[in-house]
Amino acid sequence: MNPSPTLLDSQRWLLTVMTASQGAEAGLALAAQAQGLTLEDMIMPPPRGDARARVAVYAGGYLARLLACLRADFPLLARVMGDEVFDFFARRYLHHCPSRSTTLYDLGARFADFLAASQPPSAEPHAELALPVALARLERAYVECLRAPGLEYAALGMADWWRGLDARAWRLAPCVRLLALPLPLAPYWQTLQQQPDAPPPPAPALAPCWLALTRQHWRVQVLALQDWQYQFLRACQPDHTAPAAALSGEQALWPHQAADLGLLAPAQMG
Repeated sequence: MNPSPTLLDSQRWLLTVMTASQGAEAGLALAAQAQGLTLEDMIMPPPRGDARARVAVYAGGYLARLLACLRADFPLLARVMGDEVFDFFARRYLHHCPSRSTTLYDLGARFADFLAASQPPSAEPHAELALPVALARLERAYVECLRAPGLEYAALGMADWWRGLDARAWRLAPCVRLLALPLPLAPYWQTLQQQPDAPPPPAPALAPCWLALTRQHWRVQVLALQDWQYQFLRACQPDHTAPAAALSGEQALWPHQAADLGLLAPAQMG
């Protein structure tokens, strides 16, 4: 036991108790094990109430703020799942994937994967099961697109839009996020956005879906793609090793249209 903990000892103790993924009781045990400091060492008995309950207020407040951050990052998913179900999975997520970053931007990065892993491995493909995972991936991509560097300050000349048909002349805009999903979410997403007070519509039928999210003039757009457009954009990613397939006919003009949509930029800018 340390009879005279320093300020740093006190800060570390409270941080351990507050942020333990299994709650304040687990945090107290962890703090006692790691620092040799118990509740009695750190908290004077209050004139009213219980010291353990008072410490639990801080732990509960920390968890409540993390839940609020997840709801802010996944508002449409929370609406579709319902607050009670969403909070159940969010709490389990925070338990299994506790925050380890100095920024809350990273908090929900693995939420879609967690939801996918929570489903029975032998479950047959079903739209009702696919929808929460797909919507979580879309909303996470939206957050990433909103924060990533965009083309708002890029000065593009007219010659940049007519650089030939070679995919090597283009790169994917840094704010673009590409998604391959098991059900068509672009119309569903738009319905949820346009009707915020209406009950969520039923899940769309299963069908392959390719989406691109990009940002132009500080506004995020969700664009539906065809399979070949998705593959072409993937090949324009800086870390992609396979060359883009040659385009022919009307497809050959599409890279210029994609540039107008904020999906592509001249490779020399990167």
